[in-house]
Amino acid sequence: MLELTVALLVATLLAVWGAGQVANRINDAAAQAAAVWMSSIRLAAFAYLDRHKAVLRAASGAAELAHLGYADWARPRLAELKAAGLLSAGFPESGVRGLGATIRIMRSGPCPGNECRVEALVHSSRALPDAMASSSGVQLVAQWLLAAQGQGGAVLRGRSHQIGGAAFQFPNPPV
Repeated sequence: MLELTVALLVATLLAVWGAGQVANRINDAAAQAAAVWMSSIRLAAFAYLDRHKAVLRAASGAAELAHLGYADWARPRLAELKAAGLLSAGFPESGVRGLGATIRIMRSGPCPGNECRVEALVHSSRALPDAMASSSGVQLVAQWLLAAQGQGGAVLRGRSHQIGGAAFQFPNPPV
């Protein structure tokens, strides 16, 4: 009877450990898929900047690119990028677990003008719930940053005034 109890205890411990590993793998895969989805949007945002650089440097009103189908040049939407051919027509409007994306075009320096610097920031449309409050949230952010290959960033506890990563740093919220 003692041997059976020990065997059941060991089997239970292995099952609990295995279930935790499966859950971690699922979360890792979701973070990687979301990072790939956001990376595609990032590339489309860079193509948008490249295509409209001169207009963006000189833009004085939100409707500067309205004739090309953009309601607000500083916040192009995914549907507008798809209509312009910068994303494939079948590109999903939302990512894993309903994740949405927002694109912000920011200018610095003497704007409008040729010396105006134009940059794009692609970020999730909502925060990850309790991302930094639990070990699974920290793991999710870490996996996201790893999958983004140095191009991703996060708002970290203690530095809530910044969005930053290895390759960039912007004020939070972006201006």
